[in-house]
Amino acid sequence: MSGSAPLFENELPANAMSERVLPARAVLFRQDSPCIGFFRLLAGGVDMVRWTPSGASLRLHAVKPGETFAEASLFAGRYHCDAVATAESSVRC
Repeated sequence: MSGSAPLFENELPANAMSERVLPARAVLFRQDSPCIGFFRLLAGGVDMVRWTPSGASLRLHAVKPGETFAEASLFAGRYHCDAVATAESSVRC
C-alpha cells in the first residue's frame, strides 16, 4: 500500500471525515451500537471482537495500519462486533 489515501477518501470533503486517537484497550464501538460509518486505521492496532455466551472473547480480525474496517456499516444499521484498540491507535471515520 502506498502512503497516499485511497481514491474514495480523496473524493470526500474534509468535513465528511474525522480522526480520533484511542488509548490502548479503548472501545471504538460495541456490537449492536448504531453505525456511524466505517474506519481506516492510521496507526496502532484494533481488534474486531465478538463475545461468547460464557464471556470469552473471539477475535474476528486484527486490523493493521492502513486497513479499513467496519465496512458492513455501509449496509447495516448496527455494528456486528466490538472494535477495541490493542495499543494507542489513530483512526479515521
